[in-house]
Amino acid sequence: MNKKIASYLLGTMFTIVTIASIATACGDYGGSTLEFEDGVMQENHLIAVDSQGSLISINRLWGTTRNYGDFDRKLSPKLDVQGDRVFVATDTEVCEISLKTGKLIRAHKHSHGPCGVGIITARKVFLNNGRSIAIMDMSNGATIRKIDLMTNAKSEEVLARMQPHIQHTRNGDLLYIARPCTFGIAVVDLKNGKRLQDLNIPNMEYTDRLHYSEGQLFVIDYGLSYSIRCNETLSLVDVKTGTVKKQFPLGNPAASFAASLDINAPIKMVAVNGGGILVSSHRQTLQVDKQGNIIK
Repeated sequence: MNKKIASYLLGTMFTIVTIASIATACGDYGGSTLEFEDGVMQENHLIAVDSQGSLISINRLWGTTRNYGDFDRKLSPKLDVQGDRVFVATDTEVCEISLKTGKLIRAHKHSHGPCGVGIITARKVFLNNGRSIAIMDMSNGATIRKIDLMTNAKSEEVLARMQPHIQHTRNGDLLYIARPCTFGIAVVDLKNGKRLQDLNIPNMEYTDRLHYSEGQLFVIDYGLSYSIRCNETLSLVDVKTGTVKKQFPLGNPAASFAASLDINAPIKMVAVNGGGILVSSHRQTLQVDKQGNIIK
């Protein structure tokens, strides 16, 4: 199966359409249990934002795509879905869109910059920009609470240069967040609107991507050398103890450093299913089970 997946990963940077093709090719990785790094699987439809900033719905069984358009906005990829409602952000607004009618229901201004959206309740969402969490009432656009995530603030110059993407993963009401150029993983209790103690993992550098599954986190971290990414590793972390159960490098150090200079070779957690993950690492695809074993 890896060869079949890998054939989709040898071109330029991923688009969400390519990822949907991966799901179709995988067979066993289809259905409602499949999750993607960006986008939400709902029954047999992948709801996502494409590389042009438009909302799309891909029917995995038929291979057809419905393009809802961009609603005269540049939509961010980290969205959430509840029933036929999609919640998605731009750099200045958070939008609620109906999948049934394809219409924009409402949009509220925000001042959090590039961010991802997650649903807390039917009328309450959170916005994550990597530095803080804002909890918003979608009925009136009011910010109920803002939770700072940066204990030791980095300079704006450093944050702008790194251009971090938005990453979070959930275990019910607990939200785990990767922060730009920051050690450890922030933890927020969404139900009570409180930041909990950070998950500090020994011998782990800057967190890049993460996914929660069955009491553990799959975490991709990286080091910096002269402001260039290097030494990416994949770790399996017990969330209760913060201990690393397994850890291995994503390619040898020389290959990892060289690939960090190549924008056509990003590391991505492609999909998650059955407690395991698929990782695209420097033009190869790794399938890792929930025990942290690489499946050949």
